[in-house]
Amino acid sequence: MASAEDPKIIAVLGSTRTGKSSFIRLVTAGDHPTDWGRNAEPYTSEIGYTEYMDANFGQLTFMDTPAFDDSTEGMSEILQRIGSDLHQEYGEGKRLSGVIYMYNIATTVSGINLRNIRILERLVAHDCLKNVVIITTMWDTVHRRRGERREAELRSNENLFKLMIDAGAQMIRHDSGLESARKIVKAVLRVQPPMTSEDTERVAAMIAVLGATGTGKSSFIRLVTGDDTVCIGHSLQSDTSEIVYTSSVNDDNRQLTFMDTPGFNDSEGLSDIDILRMIGNDLYHAYGENKLLHGVIYMYNIANTRVGGMNLRNIRLLEKLVGPKCLMNVVLVTTMWETVRLSDGERREAELRSNDKLFKPFIDAGAQMIRHDSGQKSARRIIEAVLKNEPKPLLVQTELMEGAVLGQTSAGKELVIELDRGDGFDTRGLKLFEEALQNAEDAGDRVLVRSIGKEMAELKRRMQSRAENRKKLAKDRFVPNLFGLRMHT
Repeated sequence: MASAEDPKIIAVLGSTRTGKSSFIRLVTAGDHPTDWGRNAEPYTSEIGYTEYMDANFGQLTFMDTPAFDDSTEGMSEILQRIGSDLHQEYGEGKRLSGVIYMYNIATTVSGINLRNIRILERLVAHDCLKNVVIITTMWDTVHRRRGERREAELRSNENLFKLMIDAGAQMIRHDSGLESARKIVKAVLRVQPPMTSEDTERVAAMIAVLGATGTGKSSFIRLVTGDDTVCIGHSLQSDTSEIVYTSSVNDDNRQLTFMDTPGFNDSEGLSDIDILRMIGNDLYHAYGENKLLHGVIYMYNIANTRVGGMNLRNIRLLEKLVGPKCLMNVVLVTTMWETVRLSDGERREAELRSNDKLFKPFIDAGAQMIRHDSGQKSARRIIEAVLKNEPKPLLVQTELMEGAVLGQTSAGKELVIELDRGDGFDTRGLKLFEEALQNAEDAGDRVLVRSIGKEMAELKRRMQSRAENRKKLAKDRFVPNLFGLRMHT
């Protein structure tokens, strides 16, 4: 039997008038309120927690959520509020034990119903659907045969609940009685949920691999995993245009999953904003599913003759992504040693170690710097260094989970500064071109007028592109996968 110190949290979701609040009151109070939530407006506008001590299961906490269909708030706002609430609860050591989704059997299948089912699928990771119990309610308001036909459709239609049921979700009728309510709670709590990260941290590790194009990220992952399908680029343009995950099992029977990311400022067809959105989205949802990175491998080409410009900027962006509390979980890997004289490489390595604008802040915080000679031995040494880390959330993960839009994160702010700097440069350029254009027009030089016009058009195009990127940064707020691997018994 669970102890009072180990409460089990059950989230109760569903549209308005499905009986969520009535169900919770019935289970916790043992009575049968028939007047809750029967009006046209959603009764529950705030997330509510109701605690109850059960003789069999110990302390239960029911999480009553606003409806997604006709609440005065939009879906995105409600999801963010639920996500923020759960994050705070999780921070206190509490997790979801399961989800009850309530469906009014008296309603016909409509667009809103379909949309809400899609939302449910987004909220619950696929391997946690076995922790969902779908409850059909309001059987006393519909003819039995009609209700049975709708129930059969819900079970058999792939656009409704079939895929969830195939994945392990249960579907149970609720007759508004205390006995069926207790049966539902028992069904939620008797399900064996997937393992949490604490259960699997000895056998699984997730590692992000970052770095500019040409540093050997994909080659390293291919070497470590033995996966010949990992694409390796041989040009100056990035061959990684999306985040790619590659898994393998090492000699200690430990599963390793590598997150191969596009390089900032050098991925064809992708802006740095696009790349940050991709990385932020994946890391946000990983954190929401209680999957923490064991570490970050940052690869740097030691053959770079000048440490400046994009190299400085990428290192600064890395620092903003990771955050000061997680710098010790970064392994700085210098690559391409076979392409330089040893003395030149050692001189550059010393500069990387000692310069406050390069790797010194990382090393001072506990990060390791390791040479990779493209061989198995050095690759294993790098992996061993990562696996010694205690998994921690990166700064960008905690910022996004706390409700920040992408542009409000430390990494996002860094890109906003760059956008402002670019606009300032191009604004000055436009002013100079305007003066030159006036002079060319006064002189009747049509060739020069056309040439200047093209240059001005390009500057305006770049400024428009930055304006669009600002909008992305200002509005990007990721929708949480709330339940993922947070469920437990």
